[in-house]
Amino acid sequence: MRKYEWFRWLMMLVLAVIAVYYFLFKTQGPPPPPVPPSGLVTDPILVAAINTQLGRIADAPQKFEPRLRLCMIYDANDLDSIAETCYEQQSKLLEKEPRTWYQLSLLQERMGRTAEAIETMRTAVSNAQANNVALPEWQLGRMLLESGRPDEALIHLKQAQDKLGNQPVLMSAIMRTFIEQGQPEKSIVFADENKLTETPLGPYVNHLLAKAHGDLGNTREQEAALAMADNRTPAMNDTWSLELMRMRYDLPSLKMRITAATRQKQWESGIRLLDELEKFQKPTRETKLQRAACLLQLGSPEESQVIINGLLEESPDDPSLIIALANTQLDIAERRQKLSEAEQALKASEKLLEDDDTNLNAYIVNIRSLAMLDRPIEAINSCRAAWRMNPDQPTTVLMACKLIQQEKLWKENEDLLRPMFQRMPQHPTAGPMLALSLVENGRAEEASLVLDELKHPNLDAQLISQARAALAAAESTSIQE
Repeated sequence: MRKYEWFRWLMMLVLAVIAVYYFLFKTQGPPPPPVPPSGLVTDPILVAAINTQLGRIADAPQKFEPRLRLCMIYDANDLDSIAETCYEQQSKLLEKEPRTWYQLSLLQERMGRTAEAIETMRTAVSNAQANNVALPEWQLGRMLLESGRPDEALIHLKQAQDKLGNQPVLMSAIMRTFIEQGQPEKSIVFADENKLTETPLGPYVNHLLAKAHGDLGNTREQEAALAMADNRTPAMNDTWSLELMRMRYDLPSLKMRITAATRQKQWESGIRLLDELEKFQKPTRETKLQRAACLLQLGSPEESQVIINGLLEESPDDPSLIIALANTQLDIAERRQKLSEAEQALKASEKLLEDDDTNLNAYIVNIRSLAMLDRPIEAINSCRAAWRMNPDQPTTVLMACKLIQQEKLWKENEDLLRPMFQRMPQHPTAGPMLALSLVENGRAEEASLVLDELKHPNLDAQLISQARAALAAAESTSIQE
């Protein structure tokens, strides 16, 4: 009985400890997330991002997403040690959540601990199966393949394929496993059955085909594949990895995002990012020009002009600023019907061309100004001069083609239409206009040969019909004579 009483009291004590622990956990909540040591993070944008996320966690300490996002911010910004601590804490709080294990595994791999990363990804796969999530399976297959374990890799890649379908990057990895298993013929058949050379990864697939044919001794096929090959292994770029990449918070990254937005003509995004940058850094010449470009494209040329005029006060002879100002003047002239602005842009371009008669941007402003001022023949002559000075740049010839078509000035401009047609035979109007020019210059036989070449579906059918009618009329007149 005494032994029994002792055991009963022990169990009661254990239960009491558990109850106290549970009560404390529920009342105090989960532990606070790890924070960087003082002075470790100096970039103001990253400091702000971390503090914002810590505030969100404090507001909702029980929620999963804010804590995971903090770990990913550390991870994306190369704070590897604290990111690992953060992921490990998160994995203990929610052991069955695959996303934490997934990100932790990729971090371990990046830190050079491949064997550990593979085992961590196995945990992610195990936890992901209940949610039918395939990305951990795919990553595990990739890791095993890169570790020289193709047999194991193929199992996981095939399971990922069952869930994700025929993703080209995934399919190319499966193709590679066949080669590394010593089954090159199977790799070739797999690529052919799934038409992998016709996907965007065609060059990489040809690289694998070259290896497969080389293993089989198919010299001719190997050489043909090598001629179209690229050996750069394609990145997965799955949604989870892309999400992590977007959590890069620092001044250089923000500047790169601004540049990318303007290059991709995402003007509203560019303005928002510039506003964000100005919270941490005074505007520079470069960012002022970027803002001016965004405002111009968003329909606010006057605001753009104010910015550029401010820059010109500091550098009045800067050709790039003069061009930028001229473009705002042309936009105002077009939008507000103020031709005086176009006249100012024309004068600026003429002055720039006096100083440098190869300045392509000055020619473009000059051509646009003359066209807007209804001086098409002068504009076409400016196109001709620009083409002569910049023979590798077709922009001004394209502008000439548009003006020639608008004004029906075929006869006088064969010297512009011919190089345009030779360079871009599929251009909708260059060929038909060249034919019209040849007809009007009395060279019907040459015009007929040009028209016989015009078979692309994108060609301007109405202009072709006009050229054929002009040719028929010319041939009829020649017969009568």
